[in-house]
Amino acid sequence: MFQNCGGAKDYLTMILSGWQWVTGGYFTMLLVSILVAFTYIKYHKGIYPLLIGILYLPISWFMFPSQFIIFAGIFAAVYIGIIMWYIKTSQTNESG
Repeated sequence: MFQNCGGAKDYLTMILSGWQWVTGGYFTMLLVSILVAFTYIKYHKGIYPLLIGILYLPISWFMFPSQFIIFAGIFAAVYIGIIMWYIKTSQTNESG
């Protein structure tokens, strides 16, 4: 039975094949999205999920669909722009 599922060659593919079938091949993307969402919910800072996304970028470049990579890049650029705008406006105001 293990040989028919590819267990003799690659155990990871065999273990994940059921999850990949249920999610339509997007299991890895869903797993990373859940980790990013939990990180944002716990810390309420957008920079931490961006750091996690950067760490997963080498894996995600080959395993995620191109639409997701493009959306993630746009989202990251917008968030980094908002952070830069906030730093410029809030830290340069002179009070007093």
